[in-house]
Amino acid sequence: MYIRIQQVTSPEDREAVFRFRYRIYVEELGKPLPVADHKRRIYQDELDDAARILVALDESTGAIVGTLRSNFGSEQPFNEELIGRFNLAPMMVAFGHEQIAHSSAFMVDPAYRGQTVASQLVGRMYAWALAEGIMIDTCVSEFALARAYFQLGYRPYGPLFRAHAGAGLRVPLAMVTRDRHYLARVGSPLARFHGEGDPDRGDIAQRLRDLYPLFEDQGVTPQKLREFWASVAHANTRARPPSIFDGVDRDRVDPLLSSLPTVKVTADEAFYRRGENEQGMGLLLRGRLGVTIEEGERPFFLTILQPGDVFGEMSNFVTSGRTATLLALEETEVLLLPHNLIQKLEQLDAEIARKVKDNLTNILAQRLDAMNRQVAGFMRGSPQRVSLGPEFEVAGQRRESYSFTTLGDTRGELERLERQGIIGEDLEVGWFRRVGIGDGQTLLDLGAGPGVTCLLLARSFPTARIVGLEPDPALRSRAEQRAADAGCEDRCTFIDGIGERIPLQADTVDASYARFLFQHLPEPLKVVQEMARVTRPGGRVVLVDGDDGGLVLHPEPDGFSEFRQRVARAQQAQGGDRLVGRKLFQLLQQAGLQDIQVEVVPITPALAPMERLLDIMFSFKTQTMQRGGALTPADQQVLEQLEALPQLPGAWLLVPVIVAWASVPRPALSLPVWT
Repeated sequence: MYIRIQQVTSPEDREAVFRFRYRIYVEELGKPLPVADHKRRIYQDELDDAARILVALDESTGAIVGTLRSNFGSEQPFNEELIGRFNLAPMMVAFGHEQIAHSSAFMVDPAYRGQTVASQLVGRMYAWALAEGIMIDTCVSEFALARAYFQLGYRPYGPLFRAHAGAGLRVPLAMVTRDRHYLARVGSPLARFHGEGDPDRGDIAQRLRDLYPLFEDQGVTPQKLREFWASVAHANTRARPPSIFDGVDRDRVDPLLSSLPTVKVTADEAFYRRGENEQGMGLLLRGRLGVTIEEGERPFFLTILQPGDVFGEMSNFVTSGRTATLLALEETEVLLLPHNLIQKLEQLDAEIARKVKDNLTNILAQRLDAMNRQVAGFMRGSPQRVSLGPEFEVAGQRRESYSFTTLGDTRGELERLERQGIIGEDLEVGWFRRVGIGDGQTLLDLGAGPGVTCLLLARSFPTARIVGLEPDPALRSRAEQRAADAGCEDRCTFIDGIGERIPLQADTVDASYARFLFQHLPEPLKVVQEMARVTRPGGRVVLVDGDDGGLVLHPEPDGFSEFRQRVARAQQAQGGDRLVGRKLFQLLQQAGLQDIQVEVVPITPALAPMERLLDIMFSFKTQTMQRGGALTPADQQVLEQLEALPQLPGAWLLVPVIVAWASVPRPALSLPVWT
């Protein structure tokens, strides 16, 4: 499953977004929206006419899985209704409408909450705001969700209000987009968009305090980004969660509860583990617990338990082990409830026992309903179904494969390239800015492949022009389709050619970029020289590549060193170098470039699941061996051990990525000779 973020432009796509909004807001969350068109089942309002609308698409199904919109004052002045409703007049007078934006309609399909949809939507919109010179972004949050917005960097500036009768409390929020130090202090994931040299605009925050007395810094305890986005995805919008003791005379039951033990767990500590057989339930008193069925450092959370939530499993009633792990997301305290709590309460008071049993049934029913909605979200977006034929095969079901020996065809290689391009996009945006690539430039992407990097450049720099060089017509076609789907075909051009002979005039581009290309080149120096030729004086030449010599695996499969040597020989025979990363500095130097810098970026399972990293690392190596007729039974054994590596306790992987960049020399000044 790959999530693609793009701007919505066509009327048909906009209506699809409005239908998605209706399903989430009205049908799932049950919000009473007077402005919704219940007959057509769409939710649209006057802000949509001038808004930029982002949509998240599941590329495997084409389904909409999330959306976010923003109205930029620089594109169209805000209407009087918006100004009055959110009291924007003082900041508009102080800063001008062109420096203010208003974001809204942020929602994610329940089946995709806890994944990267929310972070990708927010990150893309924030990058847009920076590019447009937006200094203040305003929004409105449900009161129960304000904590997540505080860590993003928003602060309240007005009193609580209700949008309409029957609506919950709302709080108006404002973020100073370039208040770099405040973003870092609250642990905002948006702080990564700024480098140390970027200006800090804390002065704007001070001016907002003068305009709005309620605009104050918030007491935020920063969470790790994994826990933060999980909390955003599964935030509880109810004013108060249902309790197992609703309607119960606490004076009667408190003596029993006071005799029960409490347990404290620290952040990242497991309270329950999948597979355990002990019985019992718990009541969360303080903190938060993430529910996951995955192991490892970056599990996907199915839901987040909040204070007041009761938890337990069917293992209380049958002999099967626990089906999930409960991981503390912060310091957490739990009241342990015995598995025979109802029986104990019956001995105390039959009426109390009945109410507790009814409450527990209600809680379980609500959770079953939430699970059904999550499953329904997957089913809505997926045309595939399970077909039980004579041999009980799963028919027509598309899945990702991590078997290194099955990716030898063209389609498989295309999928590998796209996976490689998508993983680490956040890191890559940081590289762009660090090496001097910026908006308004003309950028060359060498070996553009299916266009993933070109589209990333286009998204990161909305006024840049990107030229993708790619000799494979199938990959060029895929890249052109991607650009068209993203609505940036006017800024992305894909041309036929090879790095040794780039079909561009000298001094054509402001920066040239080659990503994991040089490991495949028989004459890398010629390619660097060509990149320097087409890049203007003072422009950047940027090379990103790997080096198998720095690859670290634990535990290392038997025979892995010999396997790595055979891969290197097979790559060399086909024109390439598995150790090219260490040579990038020398190549830039030999090409006559200046101000050369090199950094090593470690890629570990903290960035992406180990299965996917192994797939990217070794599927191409397998193809290289197969094409050269060099794949041996010993190699097959190593590959089988690699496929099993993610299931081994304590397994770990480090892939070094080398980023090297330099400047094209400026011509020497020709000074007159005075006699």
